[in-house]
Amino acid sequence: MIDKNPEKIKNMFNALASRYDFMNFAISLGIQKIIKQKSVGLIKIKKGARIADLCCGTGEIAELLARNENVDKVFALDFSPEMLQIAKTKRKSGKISFIEGDCTNLPFESSSLDGCTLGFGLRNFENYEKVVSEIARVLKNGGFFLHLDLFKGNKPVNKIFDILAVILAKIFSKSPESYKYLILSKNSFLSPEKLACAIETQGLKCCKIRKWAFGMVSAQLFIKDCSQQG
Repeated sequence: MIDKNPEKIKNMFNALASRYDFMNFAISLGIQKIIKQKSVGLIKIKKGARIADLCCGTGEIAELLARNENVDKVFALDFSPEMLQIAKTKRKSGKISFIEGDCTNLPFESSSLDGCTLGFGLRNFENYEKVVSEIARVLKNGGFFLHLDLFKGNKPVNKIFDILAVILAKIFSKSPESYKYLILSKNSFLSPEKLACAIETQGLKCCKIRKWAFGMVSAQLFIKDCSQQG
């Protein structure tokens, strides 16, 4: 059983923050930015949209959203103050507001947002179902939820990734043990298809699943459909 105590996870990301973007670039061999761009490209965004980017990290997805002319406001939320500080330094769009907050208790009114995105964070929660429940609560009917994360994918490629991540973490990271956790959390998480089925129980209908890097990275796009709820 992996320890996903919230305080422990927060401390881990605070420690990773200063080299987070560099390590993501190195471990992904430079393709993580392209995958984020492709993922955001799956969304049809309505004019005047207000979107929350949850587990925003250093704000890459928030910035991609803010570049869309139809987006009015992006709320970039994370529970790591160190990550948020870097995001504030790097992302200068006036459309973005930064919020230190908890995804299991979102600081938004019910049915108030046109969309939510969550990249590389859901598998870090002790109770990811609570996070999904909160996302469903704050979305308007017809609003979207884009989820993006690492998965096991192709077995040989997955093994190579795990070995590479450990080696690079030992060389470049100040917190190499954190990348062992990353590998464990990825390998024990649900498949994209099983995760999509679990998320659909909250009234969020899966309309797209895309995979890259031999299935090791996947995006799932959901639409809130109140008619699907009992």
